[in-house]
Amino acid sequence: MTPATLTRLGELLYGPRYATALAEALSADGEHRAQVSHVSTWCAGKRPIPAWVAGRAREIATQGQRDLVERLTALSELLIDPTALHPSQPARPGRLDRLRGPHPDDLPDTEPTDA
Repeated sequence: MTPATLTRLGELLYGPRYATALAEALSADGEHRAQVSHVSTWCAGKRPIPAWVAGRAREIATQGQRDLVERLTALSELLIDPTALHPSQPARPGRLDRLRGPHPDDLPDTEPTDA
């Protein structure tokens, strides 16, 4: 495992401020403990990366990939539903929906009534 690979993994899974989340993920197995300062020095190439990090990083990458696929699927489903992002606004009919209904000229004339 190289510093560049560990850095790239952290950025892809957790964004530009990845060190804290990556340290927590590396420590989640209960066997090893990685602190933010460890991750920072490993990624900067200031200290060698311990051998155990490579195996744990592969597990984290695999789980992260699954999580990202699930999030992408959920986001796609959200975007398919036109009212999902704006539930208080009724969905506007599309062009085809307007064509399926009767043309306004074909509707019966109605006189306003005084109430």
